[in-house]
Amino acid sequence: MSQRVLTANQQAVDAAHDPSERVRRLQDRVVLLARMGRVQEARELLDEARRQTPAGAPPSLLLRFDYVQAILRYTREEARYV
Repeated sequence: MSQRVLTANQQAVDAAHDPSERVRRLQDRVVLLARMGRVQEARELLDEARRQTPAGAPPSLLLRFDYVQAILRYTREEARYV
């Protein structure tokens, strides 16, 4: 995965006007960072995305945090065996 993908994602985060869409894009960024091995940065960004989640966010967005957390955990566990 390249810096180009992260740059495109950051542009999407910056362009998101809806708070829920911004959080979803941040969740995407967490997955990208985790897949790149930048686990600590991903963990910090996941915490930030949780803080930015608007009250009354769609249930699908809230459930997506579990998915993102699972990928982060899997990436971290996999790194221990490499």
